[in-house]
Amino acid sequence: MTVAIVVYKGLIPVVGRILTNATHSSEILSLFTDDLRVYAEKNLGRSHYEYIARVLRGMRKLNGGKEAVKQLVDEFRVLYKRRPAMMEELGEFI
Repeated sequence: MTVAIVVYKGLIPVVGRILTNATHSSEILSLFTDDLRVYAEKNLGRSHYEYIARVLRGMRKLNGGKEAVKQLVDEFRVLYKRRPAMMEELGEFI
């Protein structure tokens, strides 16, 4: 079983499907978390927030992903509370 990840300009887009029983879930979650923090800080606009939500949905499928996503979303809600479009996109992660 493999998880395909492509690193491009400091962010990690999901290529294919993330498997729920990946053997390196914690390492993958760490990579996604770090890169999403940087991505969220540097990018504004709904299309970027939709991308963040799409990656978060994929992260939830990994072992330990639900808790990692919850922590990251809680962090984003505090840091970016003045970005209403982001808050709307993160609404499903309550």
